[in-house]
Amino acid sequence: MRLRGVILGVVTVSLMTLTAACGSGEDSAVGSQLTIFSWDDYFPPSTVPNFEAEFGIDVVVETFDSSDEVLAAVQSDPSKYDVVWLSDPFIAQMTDLRLLAELDQSNIPNLTNVDPSFLNQPWDPGNRYSAPYTWGSTGVVYNRKYVPEPGESWSLLRDPKLASD
Repeated sequence: MRLRGVILGVVTVSLMTLTAACGSGEDSAVGSQLTIFSWDDYFPPSTVPNFEAEFGIDVVVETFDSSDEVLAAVQSDPSKYDVVWLSDPFIAQMTDLRLLAELDQSNIPNLTNVDPSFLNQPWDPGNRYSAPYTWGSTGVVYNRKYVPEPGESWSLLRDPKLASD
């Protein structure tokens, strides 16, 4: 199927957060395994094996398909994950639910290299619970011959009149 187009711009910021041990405020012990909950395909194939070899820690990566899935999984077992990737709207919600551990920023020295415009966001003032991980934009180009009035909706991407084999 080939889309004949629309132009849309989307800016996304993925945020890495740490989950709290059952929201109890207790410090989690450093162990021999790191469990990550992430979108699929967030790591190049060599990243996890290289990390395991360098630090002697086993890494388990579980993936999810939606942010709602993350919230449900972390609520059901907050101590299961050490690192979780979230979209910004979920950070404040999960902080309010006491599902996130406060970051020790002394362990994140490169945070000072992040563009200040991505720090101290309204959903996490002071970056107490999250740190920016990626930023990017996506554009889809359209041909006015096939889409004279694209509108401002993602539904255009699913319009069967614009698809062909």
